[in-house]
Amino acid sequence: MEVIALSRPKSGEEANGDAYLVESYESGAGEEKVLIAVVDGLGHGKGAEVASRTAIDFIRAHKYLPLKEMVKSLHIALIGTRGVVIGISEVSIPDDKLSYIGIGNISSQIVNDKERYHLTSMNGVLGWNLRRIKEFKYDFQSGWLVMNTDGIGRFHAYDYISTDLHAMALKIVQEHGRDDDATIVIALK
Repeated sequence: MEVIALSRPKSGEEANGDAYLVESYESGAGEEKVLIAVVDGLGHGKGAEVASRTAIDFIRAHKYLPLKEMVKSLHIALIGTRGVVIGISEVSIPDDKLSYIGIGNISSQIVNDKERYHLTSMNGVLGWNLRRIKEFKYDFQSGWLVMNTDGIGRFHAYDYISTDLHAMALKIVQEHGRDDDATIVIALK
């Protein structure tokens, strides 16, 4: 699996309230997995950066937890911060499956030769108001997984698909980036 990520702060800011994590690991059962998280700290600037970095550090340290348990624990760990919205995917390489939890307005799409769909997110803000955690499972044998923060406006990933992931990400950010922190992660399997 090939993965590219681009992230930038809002113009005029040095601190970036968005963050991402891409980490490969072996599960306790020896399965190869890739964890991809896109996090947006509320607002922008240093406070948002602290919240998003806290979330990424927590996810990295607890990557072996089941996704639902990880997100529930992350919510508690973020109490006292500005809070974050998150999209987190766990790709099981041998099973061709993708598990996804979205809380808030992170946009995530899967595109392949046969299907194009948006992944489902629930309302809420980790660290503030988490009402419901729902884990969704998707087949992911091949294709593109595109995850981005709201610093990038709405777009259809299938209009941009390319095996040059860096060029694909740049074009999406150039055409749909807003004056806000912006992050996009693209994986090709």
